[in-house]
Amino acid sequence: MFCLAKFVTPNTFDVIWSEGSVYIIGFERGLTEWKKFLNKDGYLVCSELSWLTDNPPFEAHDFWSKHYPNMRSREENLRTIRKCGYELIDSFILAEEEWWNEYYGPMERRIEEL
Repeated sequence: MFCLAKFVTPNTFDVIWSEGSVYIIGFERGLTEWKKFLNKDGYLVCSELSWLTDNPPFEAHDFWSKHYPNMRSREENLRTIRKCGYELIDSFILAEEEWWNEYYGPMERRIEEL
């Protein structure tokens, strides 16, 4: 697996920005490993797949249990952020229309092209 420590010295970055990628190594591991590369007053901005309900539909739960079995609730992820030593400045859920405008819509168009 790629090891950032081979290429970057600690306390290097003012900002680490990671959208839709931390799941590759796991949310908690990513937060823990990346922290050492931030300057003392640095920022980490990331997104993470999160359950938004305690009772997801069977199909969704079945899919994610196979493809991202460590997916947790939003509340669990917020606790993990604090546990890893970060001060949480903000957190938000993308508006549902953004799911369609930026993800599902383009995916539907691409599927039609295939």
